[in-house]
Amino acid sequence: MHDFKKQLRTFFLVLCLAPSGSVCAEAVTDVDKPFKKSSREFEWFDAEQGRIRARNYAAIPSDDPAHRKSLWETDVNQNTTNNRRASTTDNSLLLNILAWFLVAVLVVGVFTGLLWGLFRQADEELLNETTPEIEQETEAERVERLPFHIQAAQTDLLAEVRRHAEQMNYTQATIYFYSYLLVELDKYQVIRLEPGKTNRMYVRDVVGYPPLAGILAATVAVFEDAFFGKHEIERARFERCWNQLPAFQQFLAQGGRE
Repeated sequence: MHDFKKQLRTFFLVLCLAPSGSVCAEAVTDVDKPFKKSSREFEWFDAEQGRIRARNYAAIPSDDPAHRKSLWETDVNQNTTNNRRASTTDNSLLLNILAWFLVAVLVVGVFTGLLWGLFRQADEELLNETTPEIEQETEAERVERLPFHIQAAQTDLLAEVRRHAEQMNYTQATIYFYSYLLVELDKYQVIRLEPGKTNRMYVRDVVGYPPLAGILAATVAVFEDAFFGKHEIERARFERCWNQLPAFQQFLAQGGRE
């Protein structure tokens, strides 16, 4: 029975390899050989040459570092590396943008500070130019240039105002208070006391200084009633003028600025 199976298998091989008799003989011979398995050999039928061939493959060492990891793992690692590089690049770009932004802010700040300093210096110089220097002239000399004559035992006009107010002589207190305003305005060169100028002319001289113009105009009205009209000035009218003294002094002390 065993011989019959061998003969039958030989017969089919002969039919397959009929075009070449030499191949048939070789096939029969190969059939009789025991089948050897090898990790390095792989048998295959070469149709062009009409025979069975074996190809040897060198076994890949299992501990070869180049083949320890699969291609899939290599791709994953490569993608991870690329992602890390991209992330590092993005972070570097963000840091560069932030650095340049800070530099720009610093430059703008320095430039703004320089401009502010220049403008402030120019403003101070302009103020010094527009703020007149107080002439070295005595108050008595200025009193002599008033458009009206007053009898004063001393040249401290404010002291005379207070003295007459304490005596409830508000008419004389008003006359001395108006005299004080004119002398101070002349001292700071807001006006110029000159013979022949009227009270209304002095009011027009301070039109460019609204706070002073309001104070002077209100006091002129009360003064003319007291000096020219010979009217008794009530306490309330005097105090409305007197209470504006702090604002008047502060305005002159600040160089004509509110």
